[in-house]
Amino acid sequence: ELLLRDLFEGGQLFGDFRKNIKATQRNGIENFARIPLMEEKGLMDWVGVGDNKICEDCSSRTKMTPRTFQEWSAIGLPGEGATVCGKNCRCILVPVDTLEKGKAIIRRKK
Repeated sequence: ELLLRDLFEGGQLFGDFRKNIKATQRNGIENFARIPLMEEKGLMDWVGVGDNKICEDCSSRTKMTPRTFQEWSAIGLPGEGATVCGKNCRCILVPVDTLEKGKAIIRRKK
């Protein structure tokens, strides 16, 4: 009875399970659509969020030299669980020269 109630009301056990399934599904679909495009972009920068909630792994990766998508994949992509923040990662990979680090995303004029 307790399990059924938890299932139908989204309690701690099944509520967390649903959230994790949704996040995994969303990330998988986004990554599947994004990977072919990312592989063509050349060098990519790891760009972290600009607040105090960035984990130490992501903070150090924002200081790394640009790498190809394949090189970042070997290290671990944002949101894949390779960093302390795990699947809660809000960082992104951005093609080099798309923005100036430390500022709002602005396309550089050529």
